[in-house]
Amino acid sequence: MRKREKDTFKSITCPLCNDMLKNKLIDNFYFCRKCEVAIRGESDMPLSGINIYNKEWVNSQENKTNLKRAFFVQKFVSKISGIKKVLDIGCGSGILVDLLNRNGYTADGIDTSSNAIEFAKCNKKGNFYVSSVDSFTSESLYDLVIATQLIEHLRNPEIFLLNVKKILRTGGYLYIETPNLYSWDTKSIWRRRIGGMYYGIDHRICYTPKALIGLLCTNNFNFYKYFTKTYSPTIFVEIINTFIISTNIHKHIDIKESINEKNNNVKIPLIKKIYKNIKDSFILDLLLFIPNKISEINNHGNQLIVISKNCSSR
Repeated sequence: MRKREKDTFKSITCPLCNDMLKNKLIDNFYFCRKCEVAIRGESDMPLSGINIYNKEWVNSQENKTNLKRAFFVQKFVSKISGIKKVLDIGCGSGILVDLLNRNGYTADGIDTSSNAIEFAKCNKKGNFYVSSVDSFTSESLYDLVIATQLIEHLRNPEIFLLNVKKILRTGGYLYIETPNLYSWDTKSIWRRRIGGMYYGIDHRICYTPKALIGLLCTNNFNFYKYFTKTYSPTIFVEIINTFIISTNIHKHIDIKESINEKNNNVKIPLIKKIYKNIKDSFILDLLLFIPNKISEINNHGNQLIVISKNCSSR
């Protein structure tokens, strides 16, 4: 076991500065103090080789948090003049693309999940394509490219940014949202186990504001602004998730639900019903409004949003 851990340690290098990393965090993530990023090796990726972006995942995307995220982006877009054509990379079920199209913009969405695009085409307004950004082409350039909850999944973010510049006009905006590694703090009740590491089963690189801004600037993007945001009722979710993980209830629920689908005569476990009803309640949002705002103080919110402009000349 010790030999395996040593070998894993030797294989972890920072993708931004190529330094060997020694500072281990959680879930096999290593921290680069120079670049302020957390990296996990490919051999340590949970569920490696398993496609989790199935129809069940697509249905799970139709939730209150993603709707809040879409409204937040739409509010930002409305404050900037000159934005007409928008591309959402990793559009999921198409919530944001639909919202933008219904508010006067021409918005397209791409996603590598065929299940997500099939759902979006049937239920949302806009043009949707099964594609990654590296193979996507457009007849005209975009004024704004949006990538929410995407860059943390990528092993080579610089290649991603290079492909974005090919479809984004000079002076056009790139809006990135990703888990905020700076929010990770073992001593904080609402920031514990966040930062994109603990629950990010397919997260490869997690960023602090310094890291993401630096990455963008070194790839010909001019920094515009950044801030952090806490969408979800973090205190409640973290306490419940900690309880579920520590008591192994999540496995019990998965087993019972698979039995329910076969028999159709067993009700969904009461604990999951209670959890969902409380998590989605308006009252909980009111109760946790102040704690969530506190979590954003000094840019410790659990989501990092960085906006930059393409300064590459054509």
